[in-house]
Amino acid sequence: MQELALIREIDAAFAAVELGKGVSLHMAAYDESLDPKDLEDAERDERADWRNIAADEIAAHPDIFSSLDLEGLRFHLPAYMVWTLRNFRSAPACACNEVLYTLDPASLCVLVQPELDNRPVGTKRLPAQVNRL
Repeated sequence: MQELALIREIDAAFAAVELGKGVSLHMAAYDESLDPKDLEDAERDERADWRNIAADEIAAHPDIFSSLDLEGLRFHLPAYMVWTLRNFRSAPACACNEVLYTLDPASLCVLVQPELDNRPVGTKRLPAQVNRL
């Protein structure tokens, strides 16, 4: 099955990634929702091993990518990619689409931050930023 092979590759590629000082899942969710519960939950967010991010947390927060910094994206993206591979047949389309849009080089959905490069806003930025992961 191709999904299992991709999951193994993702696991190997991101095996040693930790969150460090990056934006955590619930901090990103708080940025989107301003819900105080997300702020409280951020204290318990996984920071050491992205494989420990619960599937229900990923499903509940599909739209965090625009609120993540590079460290947060590097840490959360493999968990979301694996979740998508395991759930794309049954999950709501929006949850899977967020991952796909984040990985799409033509998309400007994430990390459109002028301080990260000097090209004018509106030009394709994501490929350079993904390479920094």
